[in-house]
Amino acid sequence: KTLSPLPAMAAWVYGILWLSMQLSMAVSAAMARTYERLGRFIGQRPILVMVSVGMAFLACVPGLAKLNGDTDVLFLRINTNFLEQFALTSSRYMRDYDTSISLFPTVERPNVLIFSSQGGSILLADFLQEATDVEQHVMSKLSVSHEDAVYHFDDVCARPAIEAPCESLSVLALLSDALSKFRASGNSTGALAQLVLEAVPPEWLPLLPLLLGSAASVPLSSEAKGATVGPWLANAQAVQSLFKLRPGSASRAFEEKVLEFLGSRSSTGRCHVAAFMEVSFGLECANLTIRALPLIGLTVMVMIGYAMTFLAWETRLPRQTQALTVVCAAFIPAAASISSFGIFGYIGLPLNVLSILVPFLVLAVGIDAMFVMSTAAKEVGSEVGFVEAISKAVAHGGKAVTAASLTSVVAFLVAAATVSELPGLVSVNLSLALSLVLNWVGMLTVFPAMLALNERRIIAERMDLAPCLHRRQTSPRPVITVKCTGLGSRLRNFMANDYAPLVASSKAFRLGGAIIFLSLVLTAIAALLTKGLEVGMPDRYFVRDDSYVNDFFDSLHESFSNRALVEMGLVLPTPHFGVGAYHVGLRELLGALGSSSGVAKVECWLSKLATSLPDRATPAEANATLAAFLGSPAGKMFARDVVHSKTGNDLAAARCRIFVWQPVDVALRSRQGQRLTAIADRASVPAILYHASLPVHVGRYEEIQGLIFQTMGYACFAVFSALLLFLPPHLALLAVTNVASVVVVLLGFMVLAGISCNAISYIVCVMAIGFCVDYSCHIMHFANHDPTARTAWGERMMHSLKSCGYDIFHGCVTAFLGVVLLSLGQSPAFRMFSIMSMVITGTGGLLALWGMPALLALIPTCCRVVPANGSRVVPANGPELVNWMGNARTSPQIFVEADTVQDVQRVVRDSAHYPSPVRAVGALLSPSACHSNDGGTTIGMGKLTHISGLHHMKSPMVGPQQEIQCVEAQAGVTLSQLQRFLQGRGLEMAFSAEIGSATLGGVCFATTKDSALGPVCPSGGIGDFQSCLMALTVVDGDGELTEHHLYKDDGSKDLAFQSLLSSEGTQGIAVSMLVAVRHARPIVTTLHVLRAGPVNHMCEHIKDMHASAARAEGNIFALISLRSGYVLVEHRALQDLDSKTWAPLSGLVRTLYEPLKKWCFQRSATPAFVGLLRCLSGSCFLRYTSNPRRPGFEYPQRAQIQGRRRLTFSYYSFPLSSYDDVVRGGVEWIRSHKHKTGFTPDAIAIYFVTKSGDRVAGPYAGPKAGVTFSFDPTYHDPLDARWPNFLHAFSAWARAQGGRPSLNQTPGIEAAPEWGALCISGNPHPRLCSTWLQKFFDAREAMPKLAPGPGQVSFWEGKSVLLTGATGYVGKAVLAKLLSGRVGLPRRVFVLLRERDGAGAEARLRQILASQIFDFHREMLRGQAGLERLTSERVVAVPGDICSEDLGLSPDTRDQIRVSCTVVIHSAALVSFSEPLSVMHEANSLGALRVLKLAEECHAHQRGGLACFVHVSTSYVNADRVGNVEERLYPHPGIEKLLHKHQEQLHDTDVASFPNYYAFSKRVAEHLLQQHISTSTIEGQAGLPLVIVRPACIGCSWREPQPGWGDALQGTGAVLLAAGLGLLPHIHADARLVHDLVPLDTVVDAILAVPPCAPGLLAKGGSIPVVQVGSSMTKPLHFQELAEAMENYFSEHPSSQRFCGGRPHLEFDPDGARFRATLARQQRRAGALQTLCCTRGAGAALMKAVARVEKLEKFFGPFMTREWIFESRNLEKMPDLLKQHGELSEAYGALRLCDLDWNYYVQLYCYGLRRFVLKEQGAMRPTRRGELETVTAIHLGMSLLRETTWGGGTPPNGTCVCSNQTRQWTASTSPVWAAAERCHEMDGEGRVLTHLEKLSEPEDGGGCTRDEIVLVLEGDTSPKGSRESCLCSGFPSRTDNAKVCRRLESL
Repeated sequence: KTLSPLPAMAAWVYGILWLSMQLSMAVSAAMARTYERLGRFIGQRPILVMVSVGMAFLACVPGLAKLNGDTDVLFLRINTNFLEQFALTSSRYMRDYDTSISLFPTVERPNVLIFSSQGGSILLADFLQEATDVEQHVMSKLSVSHEDAVYHFDDVCARPAIEAPCESLSVLALLSDALSKFRASGNSTGALAQLVLEAVPPEWLPLLPLLLGSAASVPLSSEAKGATVGPWLANAQAVQSLFKLRPGSASRAFEEKVLEFLGSRSSTGRCHVAAFMEVSFGLECANLTIRALPLIGLTVMVMIGYAMTFLAWETRLPRQTQALTVVCAAFIPAAASISSFGIFGYIGLPLNVLSILVPFLVLAVGIDAMFVMSTAAKEVGSEVGFVEAISKAVAHGGKAVTAASLTSVVAFLVAAATVSELPGLVSVNLSLALSLVLNWVGMLTVFPAMLALNERRIIAERMDLAPCLHRRQTSPRPVITVKCTGLGSRLRNFMANDYAPLVASSKAFRLGGAIIFLSLVLTAIAALLTKGLEVGMPDRYFVRDDSYVNDFFDSLHESFSNRALVEMGLVLPTPHFGVGAYHVGLRELLGALGSSSGVAKVECWLSKLATSLPDRATPAEANATLAAFLGSPAGKMFARDVVHSKTGNDLAAARCRIFVWQPVDVALRSRQGQRLTAIADRASVPAILYHASLPVHVGRYEEIQGLIFQTMGYACFAVFSALLLFLPPHLALLAVTNVASVVVVLLGFMVLAGISCNAISYIVCVMAIGFCVDYSCHIMHFANHDPTARTAWGERMMHSLKSCGYDIFHGCVTAFLGVVLLSLGQSPAFRMFSIMSMVITGTGGLLALWGMPALLALIPTCCRVVPANGSRVVPANGPELVNWMGNARTSPQIFVEADTVQDVQRVVRDSAHYPSPVRAVGALLSPSACHSNDGGTTIGMGKLTHISGLHHMKSPMVGPQQEIQCVEAQAGVTLSQLQRFLQGRGLEMAFSAEIGSATLGGVCFATTKDSALGPVCPSGGIGDFQSCLMALTVVDGDGELTEHHLYKDDGSKDLAFQSLLSSEGTQGIAVSMLVAVRHARPIVTTLHVLRAGPVNHMCEHIKDMHASAARAEGNIFALISLRSGYVLVEHRALQDLDSKTWAPLSGLVRTLYEPLKKWCFQRSATPAFVGLLRCLSGSCFLRYTSNPRRPGFEYPQRAQIQGRRRLTFSYYSFPLSSYDDVVRGGVEWIRSHKHKTGFTPDAIAIYFVTKSGDRVAGPYAGPKAGVTFSFDPTYHDPLDARWPNFLHAFSAWARAQGGRPSLNQTPGIEAAPEWGALCISGNPHPRLCSTWLQKFFDAREAMPKLAPGPGQVSFWEGKSVLLTGATGYVGKAVLAKLLSGRVGLPRRVFVLLRERDGAGAEARLRQILASQIFDFHREMLRGQAGLERLTSERVVAVPGDICSEDLGLSPDTRDQIRVSCTVVIHSAALVSFSEPLSVMHEANSLGALRVLKLAEECHAHQRGGLACFVHVSTSYVNADRVGNVEERLYPHPGIEKLLHKHQEQLHDTDVASFPNYYAFSKRVAEHLLQQHISTSTIEGQAGLPLVIVRPACIGCSWREPQPGWGDALQGTGAVLLAAGLGLLPHIHADARLVHDLVPLDTVVDAILAVPPCAPGLLAKGGSIPVVQVGSSMTKPLHFQELAEAMENYFSEHPSSQRFCGGRPHLEFDPDGARFRATLARQQRRAGALQTLCCTRGAGAALMKAVARVEKLEKFFGPFMTREWIFESRNLEKMPDLLKQHGELSEAYGALRLCDLDWNYYVQLYCYGLRRFVLKEQGAMRPTRRGELETVTAIHLGMSLLRETTWGGGTPPNGTCVCSNQTRQWTASTSPVWAAAERCHEMDGEGRVLTHLEKLSEPEDGGGCTRDEIVLVLEGDTSPKGSRESCLCSGFPSRTDNAKVCRRLESL
């Protein structure tokens, strides 16, 4: 019976713990979502947030005027009444006091004046005279104006006669009277003493020594005359006078006036006056508060300085504004404190002196919160937009701030509830809680809004903080300049890299921390148990050290035995006056009180009056006697001490007085009060003893110690409950235990330091819980984020200290700084508070950073049992290893589970006990047999599950000065565990795992399918998981640990690292890795359900959705169900931060869909009811948001294999360019296979994977970045015998289609080892290579050797280049390409720049970098700062001028170039058609010669000589020739004469055959260079490689850096723009001529390809090699095509700047007549417009445009009326030359002009003119989809005609051949109505493929006429005779041709 409830109790406990854990996870997730939305709102509307919160704070300020208080402190009213603030409201003493005050409200307040003689006797005449004058002035002359009235002492004080000393006793008056009599009678001291004794009433004689400050008692013997009393009286040095004031505001004002008088009185050195009044403490509290205000300001300044030292450079903001932001944010806690005080005023709660401590505490918490928020903002990084950054910062930092604030608020609220009987402490606790709440609101809203506002204004080039200012910052000067000390980074690195590992690696560190922890706690407990806590708060606590109140206490201590005379009231309720027994009891009570020590006098008028009654008096006689006494002159003063009954005759209550010498020491005072009240309680008559000190001191200190322990217990329990929202129960309990330890240490310190239990210590004890729980919460919070519960506590604590040790340290320091200045406060209370706060700060930080982690780290060390060999070995006859699908089994001789990395090393080294090969396995999820290792040793990595934490590494992708975040994890960590770890920190991998159970060690060497979203991974790669890896730590074949990094020290990628990734673990066993991470963003998933109808339609739908997702930085996953007939497509995209995607059923869809998808994945099944969702396909009702990202599906490892459906699949990767052929052909092949065998897979999964172009092997290998897709058949039964047969046949088909397999995801790949050899690289280590893998290495060795490929270093890598003309159109593009790294990154680029318009070389370089051509660089390098960092390291701006001798170079600069430069590219030229010939010759001809001479010097000084000198010329240097122009230097009549002429002798007659001076000067330059090279005799100059590049008319960029870019309006572009805007309908040109137009990037690629290809270039006639870059020979373009493309673009996309009435049209006028007429007409129109006021501006613009057209025709006309065909043999052979020299020809993709589509390119040129020249932001970029849609429309139209006209039969006069045969039909009368031109790829992305071709030669050999239309369907594998396979038809003879044409055009 006793044990029976235990199971139920255990179940309840388990259930509660489980519910708490679920609650903590749910709250954490909800908080993350809420804060992310809040952060996004703040980032979008920062000004609104700041204004709203600021207005809310300001609305609280008027409440300050409503504060209840009795003393004004600046703008605050605080309550200084200690009785109201620090008395227990429910104690018996407070009840007695309230009862007494209700009966006798007119209670006089006793006040004391102490007159002390400065080193002399009180009998000195001068002393008595001065003291008497002071007293008389106070009591008769001092007046005060109050409430429009003047008050004197007599008005506020009952001035009784000397006969009633119980009311007032002026000892000075007694002495003065005695002294006057003495002077009259004689001057004997004995006579004076006798006079004093006679003047003092007898009852006061025993107390006379205290009244006179004498240590000896009065000699009262009968013979005590003269000689005996005189010396005693002469030794007295102080006099104490008593008087009382009635309560009221007038009395308070009078007291203030008295204190003011005494303070302003100048002492004469004879008499010192000290006063005690009730108002003194209030005034001192007010003064103390005022004195503390400067300390608050100083604390704010110290905090700001500390924050700026460590924090100002840890935000995302640049230096211009980050310091200002920190300064402004530091005032948020102060605003929170003031607002909380205002709220107190609104709700009617008072403030007290302890409230001044609130700003100090809130400031410390606020700065700590600012550290947390700033660190969160810094971790976001600068690669994301500021809206997303603020969202992540608030989501990540807000949780930590909320946890700290919530627990602190809970602690203070519980403390307020616990001490509800102490209003003063309730007020302080509530004000602290409310201030912390407001500070939390401010830090979560205003501070992020400041960051967002600053970033927004910085983007807008505004450096000011105030939004109302409108000036722009013209210079990069910061608003506040603060020198960056770097302390924050160094301290962070120390805490993470040096300090944190000690907890796991240093046993001395763990033992030392445990000893410190236990010794502190045990010492404190011993002190508490042995000595105990004292109680009491001295009166001096809230008094300044230099206060006159201290003088009073000092006087009491020195002269009056540290005691003060006070009056206590003795209330006699319902006195039975006239009853003898009552009178006897009353006399006994008075006697007992009078005999008690410390009682000076008992004055009870009722007892005296009772003695005058008869022995047996009747009630009537007693009442009559009482009435007679009260009516007499002697009894009137006691009338206020009587309360009659309602009848008015009987006594209801009476009051007597007791004068007590009350000790100043609070402990003695408390015991005295307890003793006196006990006497009153034991009396036989009812009596109540009351005084203001009893509730304050006695009642409070009886219970204050118990309240402290009670509050601590309740607060700890409340904090524990609050922590359950964030932590599991066991970690929450550990956190509370740590906090309780801090409290115990604090209490022990109080015992040892002698600090009593009082209001100050109470507040600090509550603070110990409210503040120290923050540290413990951080430690346990990050310990909870460890990946697995099996991780040792030492590793958990190391992870926690790495993650939060830096923030905890700053929290301790800010808390210390927040209270340390209070120690300068001139008050014991402030000093005590400061010291105790520093104790809890230091102890809390010490225990959190050392004690608790060290103690917990000892747990696994003491309890863990390690086997002798360090590993668990499974014998050879143990269970075999089976993969999850159950289709691949292996039987290793030994299977060992590694617990540590050292275990892996031990196994690899010990070949005697662990036979080879040694292989590592993870989750065994691969469908192939890649884990096969029969007879060897297999190591299980499942226990290496430690995640070390986050690190920062440098990457060239983000710039040399910036760092990226990486997470370090061991090989056994699964993808889902890592993703959950990152989710808690607002981070994610760029890789999204579908199967979350896979381990990192498995996927780092294997192929993974990616659903990557968003930008490039921070590591620089894109695509699968391997692209996220920054570093690998492996155990090599010799058992040694080696580290491999993605980037070398010089910033280049390490090819050995890529080889290691593709080695399948044969070069080393991965034990840990660094994975690059980025900040997480929400993902919007939209579900599409399609009908798997015609393959073509389905294929197009999937492809269109992928293109749509790619444009939104998203991706898709498609599942084609071959059984249910539906296609499920997941469209995933990153949520737009500026506009929220509407998903009304997001939670429901996510809740239902994700478990369903997991179920379908694991069972390879697609429910039929999915088809019911077709009506909602793609709508908002099938959309949901994932935030954070799903961590991946975790497969059940223990599920039975037999009889269970489970997924199996086979992986094949294809390039996107073959998408249509693969998907269509693959579906048809599967259908054909089913028709033959009856077997079909369940579904086909299609993933789109982005590849980076870095891989050397595997499915994603290749030198070019792009997109691949996988075509994976899936099945539900891996053990079905038909499945392997299907895979064997399907693999053969996939291989024939160019697919690539995966060794770990393609079952049966071992049957084709030569195919699988494409997936491996490197040389395997014999110790690590299994027999299964050796097959592929053997097959690779048997394959023929390949030519050098992507592994070879580019020519430009590490070169030093001299570039001229970088400000020009071509030179700027060359510089951009060099810095992009596409062809390799040069070590140094010297850019020669001349000064212009006062701008030097550096300034002009900055102007170049500001161009839009560098937008790509800015995006990849995270902004302009990253680009500037790159250029600062790689680019050198060289001041110079090609028109100056020696190029204007300084000797040092010339030496630097001469020594280091290896390539010279001379593209500088003066491109002007209006400059005189002499100027052109100087710049273009002689300037080239000067650059060549510098190149000769470089060639002589270089060890291997100059690599190449590239001279950029122009194809029109041979403009004097017509027709074909070869790549050679042609002689010119008189060229020798011209070469020898001086510059001034050149005339226009020398260039008559050239279109302009520019072409002529470039012609002369070529011959000058040839002449100089041929005649050079300087040693070492032979063999200087010189190549001339001649571009034709240069257009916009084709592919790089961005399609359509061009910032110059010249030649062809000017014509296109003028015609497109409607200004130029006619042009003087011939439409039939060929116009040689070449893309800009083709010219750039040719220039950069020349140096590596120079040895293979042709040099005709033995002259210099010439490369003519033109299209007239390879891809001719006629002027008519140019005009048509222009009209198409501007008609479809009209410009907003087109001229009124103009339309995009261009006609060619060979003779120029219509052109001139058009110009004249436009001039007349412009003149007419200028005559009208309203159109004068338009007319002027038109006139200016006409003038420019005239100038254009003048200079460009010769190029449009003549035709040149420029030979480009060298250009055509460059791609092959690049491959021969090991270069990546794909990096020079623009060289292949044969791939250029002129219609698209000309439209792209028009787009670029509008976008980059006219700056039209709304310009639409053309696409190639229009062509594909046109062809598709023709196809559909012809099919429709066939269906409707001929009923699907064969048309007349034609033949129909289906399937793979050509069908041709001839109609002699039909026009050429359609032609299917070849569709090329657009932008190199493979989005438009070859579908149809126009055949020039049919198969039968007959030529096609203009009326013959041949349309071919390529790759059609449809069954023969299928109606769908007929792509084309002809015209029927009975149908009108024109009608059919119109119908086709409409389609």
